[in-house]
Amino acid sequence: MNMKIAALSSFILLTSAAAIDAAPIVPQDGLWRGDATGGSVEDCNPMMENMLQNNGAFTQKGETRRIKWGGKFDPNSMNIFNEEGAPMAWESTGENSYKGKIFDGSSCANADTNSCTRVGATVTMQLISPTKIEGTTLVELGTLMGDTEAMAALKQMGMADCKVNVTYDVQRVGD
Repeated sequence: MNMKIAALSSFILLTSAAAIDAAPIVPQDGLWRGDATGGSVEDCNPMMENMLQNNGAFTQKGETRRIKWGGKFDPNSMNIFNEEGAPMAWESTGENSYKGKIFDGSSCANADTNSCTRVGATVTMQLISPTKIEGTTLVELGTLMGDTEAMAALKQMGMADCKVNVTYDVQRVGD
């Protein structure tokens, strides 16, 4: 009988701890600043990587903004990726985490060569604590061509499937 009670007690403690861990984190109102913390470049023209490194894209310090969260984590409260009149649609990807597209477009302007270009940028955010958000911004540039030789040449030049990933932290820095 004591083993059954011990097992039941252990089960209750474990499920209670899991429920507490899954609870939403509430960010604190105040001054918040986003800073780039690193980045990577994949399958891009080396000139692009040099330009991003030299311009500080992977270490850029952001501006400080006063944010009132309204008692819940909602990336729209930050309003840092939304252009005037073009609000970004965020999708919840789990408790305290979101994903959104800044832009996603493609164009097949030249039907004769069966070539297309695509450009997209996706942002992720995860609230880690009441005072810290971690995130990524992934920019993808690509060219699609029906001509496999031309596609191989573009890939060799780093213009066929370029991905730039920037990591960032947004932290509460004051009242």
